[in-house]
Amino acid sequence: MNLVIAILSATPWWVFALLALLVGLGVQQLRPRIVRLPRIVVVPGVFLAWGLIALSTRAAAAPDIILAWLVALMLGAGLGWSTMRLDGIRVDRRRGLIYLTGGWTVLVASLSVFAAKYALAVTAALRLQWHAAIAIADVAVSGLSAGYFLARLARTLIWYRHSSEVDLAIAGQPR
Repeated sequence: MNLVIAILSATPWWVFALLALLVGLGVQQLRPRIVRLPRIVVVPGVFLAWGLIALSTRAAAAPDIILAWLVALMLGAGLGWSTMRLDGIRVDRRRGLIYLTGGWTVLVASLSVFAAKYALAVTAALRLQWHAAIAIADVAVSGLSAGYFLARLARTLIWYRHSSEVDLAIAGQPR
């Protein structure tokens, strides 16, 4: 128990703020909603920024780590593209609105990435001799998550562009 308390007390405050942000964004995704188109960029933007920050902090020390990030990005993109469900999504291009079905996917994926990165950070602090391997794993998790969420965004935007249009103004106000 002392180790858990020591780990939590050594965790920077922004990690808890990031966890709260991810939970908040994930909970919003649980129920169906109508949103303005720019809003669907928020979650992928968070994960892309997080991935690029992880990459930039480690790339100077090990330039070959960029390859690990790119490979993981492509794997994540394949996973995100193949698992993105488009049934139920409706678009109103005239008003810039999109109806999104609710689901657990974003919450589960976000918390999984957070848990993996947190576990890697704790392990790096406890096992300094594993630093190089942990850095590669951390960057790979970042690339995987960025690719996953970017592919889901890309698939949604393509659907938005090419699907038939409906009038979403009668369904409710966008958030």
